[in-house]
Amino acid sequence: MNVLRLFTQERLDGTYDVFWMTGARTKGVVQVSMPDMADARVAAELSVARKLLVEHNACGHNKTGAGLCIYVSAGATRKLMRQGSDKVHLVPYALFLRTRFVGAQVVVDKDRSWIDPLCEEDRERLAIHEPQPEHIELGGYGEVELTAHVLERFGKHFGGKVERSWLNLAAAAKDAVPGDASKRRAISNLKHRKIGSFAINHRKNIVFVVVPADHPERRPKLATAYPGPPP
Repeated sequence: MNVLRLFTQERLDGTYDVFWMTGARTKGVVQVSMPDMADARVAAELSVARKLLVEHNACGHNKTGAGLCIYVSAGATRKLMRQGSDKVHLVPYALFLRTRFVGAQVVVDKDRSWIDPLCEEDRERLAIHEPQPEHIELGGYGEVELTAHVLERFGKHFGGKVERSWLNLAAAAKDAVPGDASKRRAISNLKHRKIGSFAINHRKNIVFVVVPADHPERRPKLATAYPGPPP
């Protein structure tokens, strides 16, 4: 079991110290500045968790939710992961938990006895302006944004352990190629009626639907994935 411990407290200057630990003695603290928003403390803790797990590989390279336990100091995080929170403004900050790290165990723990001067030996600063999107590689399209909805649909259509959903989806998407799935128009899959494009994994008979980016600085978004027509 890989374990990541987090504890967050607000500083007098309005920033947040997010203390973290993996293993017995690997620990540090990230001083986070947040935009003016409700529940900034929760968002700060989630932002540091994502940075440690995704960017720093603190619990292992290419790690997913399998065999991962995250101790958090904010109870809202568990509700966000279970889709039981009314704090919709925090949902994008928890996206990494519902995509790549789906299936991870999240435990609320207020214990801070593990916080000691060793944390200060690895102190860094982090400025958060907005939540970070999650990406996977889609053949012919490069990196595309991933939503929790796509992962849920993929699991429903193709099964497998929930903890492997991200790995399975990422592998299938990488082996896809741009193609035509005219038997089912891409636009019929999209809630917002954007015109979609297709990528197809012919070996596994999986159709991926991609829609244009919401913003010039964002990447195209993977809208859904479903089984292709019978051969």
